[in-house]
Amino acid sequence: MTNTQVDEKLIMDQYLLFNIDVTGSMSMAIQSLNQVLPEIIRMCALTDVFQKVGIIGYGDYCNHYHDNVVVFSGWHNPYNKDLLNFAEK
Repeated sequence: MTNTQVDEKLIMDQYLLFNIDVTGSMSMAIQSLNQVLPEIIRMCALTDVFQKVGIIGYGDYCNHYHDNVVVFSGWHNPYNKDLLNFAEK
């Protein structure tokens, strides 16, 4: 395997994960992020840098009654509509 092939393999395996605090104290930041995050994901699709993009949102354990403390979009291609829908929630 040549250096070029190794470099191309590394580029193809790039994943981007947004890890977002969705606790109550972050509500103002989350409102802003709801507008900006879909645009960032669209830019990822245009640049074709990341093979997969995912979003994790984590909240307070005490506010979720043991369910959905962490939500994960799953890994998606950046142009996937399900990822954009998840980002806009």
